[in-house]
Amino acid sequence: MKQHHIEMQKCKKRSREGEIYHVTIMGSLVNVALLIIKFAAGIIGNSAAMIADAVHSLSDFATDIVVLVFVRIGNKPEDEDHDYGHGKYETLASAIIGMSLLVVGAMICYNGIYDTCLAAMGKALRTPGWIALAAAMASILLKEWAYRFTVAVGKRVGSQAVVANAWHHRSDSLSSVGTFLGVGGAILLGSNWAVLDSIAAIIVSFFIMGAALKLLKQSTDELMEKSLPHDMEEEIESIVSKEPCVSSMHHLRTRRIGNNIAISMHVRLPGETTLYHAHEHASSIERKLREHFGESTFIALHLEPTKVDGRYVEPTKTRCMLPILLIAAATLTMTTGCGCSDNNKEEADSVVHRNNIPVDTALRSRLADFANSPRPQGNFAFKVYDLTAEKTVYSYNENMALPSASCMKLLSGIAGLHLLGCDYQYETTLAIRGNVDAEGTLKGDIAFKAGLDPQLMEADLQPFAKALKDKGVKAVSGKLIVDLVVAEPVTSEEHWFPWDLTFSKYGLLYKGDKRIVRALRATLRGQGIATRDSQIVMARVPDGFTTVYTSTRSIEDVVKRMWKNSSNTQATAMLYTIGHHFRPQRHPVPSGVIYLKNFLRSKLGHRDSRIVIHDGCGLCVYNRLSPNALTAILEYGYKDKDIRGMLERNLSIAGVDGTLAREMCGQKVRGKVKGKTGTLSHPYGISSLAGLCEGSNGHMLAFAIMDSRMSVLDARVLQRKLCEAMVK
Repeated sequence: MKQHHIEMQKCKKRSREGEIYHVTIMGSLVNVALLIIKFAAGIIGNSAAMIADAVHSLSDFATDIVVLVFVRIGNKPEDEDHDYGHGKYETLASAIIGMSLLVVGAMICYNGIYDTCLAAMGKALRTPGWIALAAAMASILLKEWAYRFTVAVGKRVGSQAVVANAWHHRSDSLSSVGTFLGVGGAILLGSNWAVLDSIAAIIVSFFIMGAALKLLKQSTDELMEKSLPHDMEEEIESIVSKEPCVSSMHHLRTRRIGNNIAISMHVRLPGETTLYHAHEHASSIERKLREHFGESTFIALHLEPTKVDGRYVEPTKTRCMLPILLIAAATLTMTTGCGCSDNNKEEADSVVHRNNIPVDTALRSRLADFANSPRPQGNFAFKVYDLTAEKTVYSYNENMALPSASCMKLLSGIAGLHLLGCDYQYETTLAIRGNVDAEGTLKGDIAFKAGLDPQLMEADLQPFAKALKDKGVKAVSGKLIVDLVVAEPVTSEEHWFPWDLTFSKYGLLYKGDKRIVRALRATLRGQGIATRDSQIVMARVPDGFTTVYTSTRSIEDVVKRMWKNSSNTQATAMLYTIGHHFRPQRHPVPSGVIYLKNFLRSKLGHRDSRIVIHDGCGLCVYNRLSPNALTAILEYGYKDKDIRGMLERNLSIAGVDGTLAREMCGQKVRGKVKGKTGTLSHPYGISSLAGLCEGSNGHMLAFAIMDSRMSVLDARVLQRKLCEAMVK
């Protein structure tokens, strides 16, 4: 069977090489024919553009030779000096083709500019003949056919060099389009328009150089061994994570070698896994990766035991220790009264706990069964942390960075509470300076100072205006000063989907200065207080004003909507508030994001470069958190008495309220889990759940489960099963 497999692989390589040679030779014949036709037509028809086009065809023929030579070398198998084969030669061929395209494009551009300058100085350019026009049309048709034929073969056999060569055909076709337009314009419009030939050549040269730079960048990335795209690495992680008994993976490194890819990683298995079974798991992972990415994929796996709290978990039982254990048992039987059994038990239990508070081993067993049970295809990771014992109970792919969705609100909420304090109040005030005369005119100014209250709406301005009316104010002689933290309307993060969040749902103070001023003046007018445009001043409120009305809102009102109702507007407002307090002179959004990143690094010690933060609400599909990061965020909040109260009061309760009101309604879980949900149905299923619950041993647990690239309904079933295992 093995010999048959090897022969099949050799046949595939021979077939691939044959197709590449066939398509390249066909292209070469086209190039040779056009080379002769274009040179003849350019000389006979007095067309400089056609001669330049002929030079382009000459470069095409040269690149055909490069492809034939380098593909032959690149298809050689591995040998003693080349453990990874010769695939890089194809990448090198692509780079050479890219450089030749760049040179040709620059030459055509230079010649076009030179001829255009001559025409601008009054020199008459020769009008090309009809033969040049016919040659240009023939070139367009033949080279476009060559492009379509070549690119189809290149994609079918997976050869970058052939695809690059196809683009060389397309660039020649485009340059011939420019030649056709220039020659046709010069012939039809007369000698005064012969410069169109040169101008068209210049325009086409930029297309050629653009294609060349694209090829060069791709080739350079591969020669410099750039990692595979993020979505491909996620596919690798997904395949490995579905292998039974794999608890996590890390140190993933990828690169491309010609048309093949190379993958290396560390994979963690339970410590009691035998060498035989570890080999079986490794072989299974390699087989699945090759089925997905191709039989020629290079794979290097490093196997290591599972880690908990930064320490490798020792095997609980192993066959090779059986004789020693029997001897130890006999010795213990003979020395029952010496107290050695307690010491040995304490040493054995040190795997499960490192202090006097043990974790629930039955829970750990249930979580292991949950992790290794069959599940839908997709990315899957979770962690359960014992807050009472301050130890991890069980984790699976805990460091896998996955889209967080609205679980990002746990980070922005807890970081905001840490920075601002749990007693923080949003304030919006109205103040006056001066006296009110007998006719009700305020001989002075009105000042409206707005903070960042995300729940203040236009209707909420009525008490402000009524307070002025109660002071007897009917008009103002001075200014209406409007002091805003944010003058520009809130904008969506660049990766948000447009239907995720509508502008109308934001509070008034996030809709921009024009909208705020219009609402304020309309409300004052409703109380009989008129203002003019000339009285409006956007400025900071100076000293000397007396407050007549203040609206306050507690930070808990905002956090409650963030966590229990998963409000994206409130979470965005929290990010604005964080950013403004962190760096008052800068724009609050990037400042807020910087603070969240600093909070993760400095307060939680998380420096994983795979973690990505683009917003505070989780709508960006490029946000990445891990179960490890989420449980650390929850642990930090739980250790702070005030933030813990916020969590306990404002997280959704399973089967009772918030976003969990209709989830986990069964008797096993209902009312026993408090969590923050996160769901995005695009561009593929993303669902996460993180929160707190009390274990069956009375310990408080922090947990996080993250799923992506799977149905949201399937992900919620997994979340329910995890919660059932924790509270059983």
